Amino acid sequence: MIWVKTDAGRAEMQNRALIKDRARRNLLLLIDGAKSEEMLLANLAGISADDFQELRKLDLKGMGQELWPLFR
Repeated sequence: MIWVKTDAGRAEMQNRALIKDRARRNLLLLIDGAKSEEMLLANLAGISADDFQELRKLDLKGMGQELWPLFR
C-alpha cells in the first residue's frame, strides 16, 4: 500500500506538536506517495505496521489517491 501525507501531516512536520517518538517522526518524514508500506518497513529501524495505523488515527497520512478505490 502506498501512503501520502495529509495536510495535517505536513503541518506536523513543521510544528512537531503531536509526534515525539523519533522513529515515528522518521516514518512520517519518509511517507511521500511513492514508497510502499513494505519498502518503508524494510528500511526504517524501530517501525512496525502499528506505527502506520497510529499516524492514520492522527490524520497525518492517508492512502494514495490512486489506490483509494481499491481499499474502501
